[in-house]
This record gives sequence, structure tokens and C-alpha cells, in this order.
Amino acid sequence: DAFRNCFQLKEVVFPEGFKTVGKNAFMGCLRLKSVILSNSVTTVGEAAFEDCTGLEEIVLSEKLTSIEAYTFRNCRKLKSIKLPKNIVSIGTEAFYEAKNLEEVILSAKTKTIGDFAFGKCSMLAKVDLGKSLIEIGQVAFHDCSKLETITLPKTLKTIKPGAFQNCRELTRPVIPDSVTTIGEYAFEFC
Repeated sequence: DAFRNCFQLKEVVFPEGFKTVGKNAFMGCLRLKSVILSNSVTTVGEAAFEDCTGLEEIVLSEKLTSIEAYTFRNCRKLKSIKLPKNIVSIGTEAFYEAKNLEEVILSAKTKTIGDFAFGKCSMLAKVDLGKSLIEIGQVAFHDCSKLETITLPKTLKTIKPGAFQNCRELTRPVIPDSVTTIGEYAFEFC
């Protein structure tokens, strides 16, 4: 909660040597536009940038291994994000309602996408799920109305309920042989 609701804050650059961005650290900083994390940052806490509705640019540390729950929830001006190569998990609602997010490229090491992770990202058109993904969480891409194509990796085992529900532009998802479970309504209204 270090900078929570600092309405005038516009830019943050973390210097080398800085290791942790705490839980809720910048939550509600409505005018925050740019964040640059040095490569010494190893942890970004849950909801660290939630409700930073003006956030347009984020440069993440290559040492991060996860995007925690709610980290970029409701970051409405964020259009793209380059996830570091060591990210193994995307938490619950990590990018929920990041309405202008257009593209997501997961690392080759990403294994899980949490529930609601990219839900209601209505401008999301391009998603690269990497080569190691095992599980797509419940309603993970719900209401991604611009999502047209998605390539599911051959490592995928579980598509939880409602994962791609209401992705009305999604055509021809190819389900790999590795998938053993597809939850209810996973592709409803596609």
C-alpha cells in the first residue's frame, strides 16, 4: 500500500538493487502512465497495479517468475505487455478488465493461466500461449470479444469451465490430443 491512491503519480522507475514491489503498492494510482522495473526486481505483489486506469506502459523485470493475482486488473489503457521469459504462472484476474489490451505473448515456460486472468479484455485479438501451458483457468478469456484465433499448445491438459465463453469471434479452436478435460461452457457462444 506504499503509494496506494497517489492520484498525481505519473511515472515510476525502479533502480537496480530494488527487489520487491509490495502488495497493493500502486493500487488506484489513476494517472500512473509508465512503470519500468529494473532486472533486480524478483517479486511484484498481488494487486500491485490494480486500478491504475491510466497505465499505458510497463517494462517487467526478466527475473519475475509469476504475475500475481489482480496485478494489472482494470488497467484500461494498457495495450500490450511483454511477459518475461521465466513467467510460469499468470494469477487469478491478473489482467481482468484490461479492456484495451490487444496482444499477449506468454513465455515458453508458462504452465498455468489463472481463473478470470484475461476476462473482459474486450480488445484482445492476439494470444500466443507458449509451448508449455498445462492449464487454462475458469473463464480465463471470458468476453474477449475480438479474439479470433488461438493456438492451443500440445502440452495443454485442462481447459476449465467457461475458459473461452463469449469469445464471439473465435473460430476453429484446434484442441490438441493432450487435452484430457474440457469444462462446461468452455467455448459457449463462440
